[in-house]
Amino acid sequence: MVFVQGSYDCPTIVATIAQALAETDDFTMWDEDAVDNHNHMGYCLKHVPTGHFVTFVPGWGNIGYNSGSTGRVSYQLGIRVIFSAGYNLESHTYEKTDKTYHGLIPFYAGHSADINRLISPNVFSVSMFIDKYRVVGTIQNTYSGGIGDFFALEFFPQAWVEYDDTEELAAVLYNKRSGDNWTTVSDYTANIQYDPTVVDSGTFYLRPYRFGNWTYASNGNNLAGLNQHEGSFMEREAFRSEANNKVHFKFPMYENDVFAGRKPYAETRSWFKVSITGGLQIGDILNWIDPDGVTVHKFIVAVVTAGAMYYAIPYANPFDYAVSDKY
Repeated sequence: MVFVQGSYDCPTIVATIAQALAETDDFTMWDEDAVDNHNHMGYCLKHVPTGHFVTFVPGWGNIGYNSGSTGRVSYQLGIRVIFSAGYNLESHTYEKTDKTYHGLIPFYAGHSADINRLISPNVFSVSMFIDKYRVVGTIQNTYSGGIGDFFALEFFPQAWVEYDDTEELAAVLYNKRSGDNWTTVSDYTANIQYDPTVVDSGTFYLRPYRFGNWTYASNGNNLAGLNQHEGSFMEREAFRSEANNKVHFKFPMYENDVFAGRKPYAETRSWFKVSITGGLQIGDILNWIDPDGVTVHKFIVAVVTAGAMYYAIPYANPFDYAVSDKY
C-alpha cells in the first residue's frame, strides 16, 4: 500500500497505480505494454480473487454531441480502466469477444482527443492512495480544457456488498469532476466511445453506471450520471465542530440506480466529501476510530479545485473490507 502525492504526467500516474497494485497479494502484473486503440502506454494486471484482468491505459472516450455544434463530438481524455475475462498477450489488448467492463478517470473534456495533452511536459497534481482494495485520489488540472477530478476505484469482497446484482465483478469506479467547460460539477464514469451496436456483444460500464442507465435529452446531451452526488445516504459534507473540535462526516453509499437512488450496492470506507467552509484545510490529517474501538484509520484532506472541491482519502492504515464489520 502506498500514498502518493506530487505532479506527474498521465503515463507516470498509470505506471504508479499498476506497480503499486502489483505489490499487493491480490494483483499480478500481466503485461507492461498494454495498448488500446490509441497508444502503447498501459499496463494489465490480473485480479487474483476474481481471475479478471484489469487494464489501465491513457486514452479517451466520446460522450456524445455538443448541442451547440451539431456533429462535433465531445471527448474526455484520461485513464481508461478496462476489466475483462480474457487478455491477449500477443496483441497486448483485452479480449473483446468476452464480457468487458469499462470506465474512465477524466483529465480533460472538450472537442479534442489529442492524447499528447496527457504526456509530459503536461503534468498534473495528484494525491492518491493505492492498496488491494482501492485506488482513490484527486487530480488538479489547470491547463486549458482541463478538469479537476476525484476518483475512487474500489474492489469489494462479495461479503461486503449489499446484494448480488448478478454481475461477476464486485468493483466500482466513481468520479466527481469539476472545472471543465461542459458542466461545472457533474458525475461521470465509464465514458468509453458510445456505440449502441456493442451492447449485445458484452460491453458494460463499471458500476454504478451501465448502458442500461444511459438516457438522452432532445439536444443529444447525455443525462446518465448527473443525479448521483455522494448518494442519497450522504447527509452532509465533513466539517469540524465549533463546540468540541471533532470532525463529523458520513461515508457515501454507491448506488446501482443513479436515478431513483433506491438500490444501494456498497458503502465505502475509503473516502468522504469535505466541506470547503467546514473548518478543515487541505493537508489536514483526520483520525477515524474503527468500529472495533481500537484501530485508527488516517485520512488526508485532498483538493480537486482550491476553494471548491475537497475530499478526504486514505493516508495510512486503510480500512480492511475483509476483516472489518460492515457497520
